[in-house]
Amino acid sequence: MYYPALIVFVITLIPLFFTKYLFVEDWERPKDLNGIDARMIIFWGYVFGMILPIGLVAFRDLII
Repeated sequence: MYYPALIVFVITLIPLFFTKYLFVEDWERPKDLNGIDARMIIFWGYVFGMILPIGLVAFRDLII
């Protein structure tokens, strides 16, 4: 296990606890040109752009 990446991985999970506020608040929901809710773009960009790559590096010994 790659421990520096594991530490970064755990730190990047902290904002995940606050993503519920993206969906609980009753604010006007901005959409992109295709009609996709901007909150979902933020959420999935966070998951696939930050959590998944760092998680793959942190747990590379367990995956490969």
